[in-house]
Amino acid sequence: MEITGRRIEPPEVSDDYKYRRIYLAFLKSMETMMPVIVKHEGVEGAKKVYFAATANFARALGQKIVKDYKIPPDLEGALRLLEVYNRIFASEKLYSALDRDAAYHVIEDCTLWEKMFQPTKTRCDESCTQSELPHLLKTLGPDFQVEMPESRPAGAERCVFKITRKG
Repeated sequence: MEITGRRIEPPEVSDDYKYRRIYLAFLKSMETMMPVIVKHEGVEGAKKVYFAATANFARALGQKIVKDYKIPPDLEGALRLLEVYNRIFASEKLYSALDRDAAYHVIEDCTLWEKMFQPTKTRCDESCTQSELPHLLKTLGPDFQVEMPESRPAGAERCVFKITRKG
């Protein structure tokens, strides 16, 4: 079949927009599945499923972000990775600082906390430090560690992530 007429080109879509759409689809699928998982596996079982899913998602998307943004495997690169990841998914009000032995990433207005976790009184800081961010940072190398000296679920005004390297 021959198609005639003026060809219509699709609009350009930024990588940030694509990443945001992927993440929103992931969150929506988790939001849909979690009540069923809680019903059958209990809260602890659901937490295990959520942690495993966010770990796999962060690792896969982290690899793409590292490649697309040409992020180096050092502490400054870790901050760049967190900046891209969190600016797309969680916040517009964030900043980072680099010390000699550690990198600090600060989120002041996390959309996920405000819309998803705070209303359900869920400790999202556990997901950030035990699942999502460690696996995101592993895309730069196995020796990155993350801890959270301040978190909104623990009553702080912001979330602070401290990134270090083993060794």
